[in-house]
Amino acid sequence: MDEMILRHGGDPNSVEELIDRVVEDVERIVAGIANTFGLGVFGLPCKKREKRLRQTKLECAELRRSSAAEKDLHTKVELKYVGLRIDISNAQKVKVELRDKVKVFQKVFEKELKRAEELTTTLSTRDQLHGAELALKVKELQDCKAARICVDKSLAGVAYAVYAVVAPVGGSQLRG
Repeated sequence: MDEMILRHGGDPNSVEELIDRVVEDVERIVAGIANTFGLGVFGLPCKKREKRLRQTKLECAELRRSSAAEKDLHTKVELKYVGLRIDISNAQKVKVELRDKVKVFQKVFEKELKRAEELTTTLSTRDQLHGAELALKVKELQDCKAARICVDKSLAGVAYAVYAVVAPVGGSQLRG
């Protein structure tokens, strides 16, 4: 290569131009020979090359169709993914709202439970006091009954004594 540069005046650009011209000439010669014998540029017969070209075009068309189908499928999946993300986001919002409601209900429940316990304690104390009062009333009633029985017995004894005294004297007067 260095000899060629020196032969053409040491200018690398002129050597490259020469190489380009030689390559073009060789391509022209090969193309002419190929056309003369019905061969393609790469040495294949023209009909085979056309058949291969048609097959390649069909394969390209099939690849474009499958690519479009995959792109469509990808778009659908992407839309479903976005829809799922929205659903998840909504579910998280509802979860937070429900958690807040549970906290509020729990506070209300605890307040009501405390009030119920206070009322139960108050009623229990009242019941105990009422029970003690009733026990006193029962004792008083029993004492009254006992006193009445004593009085009744005393009155019965007095009445018998009065009758015993009055009956002989006044018994004839009562009949007559």
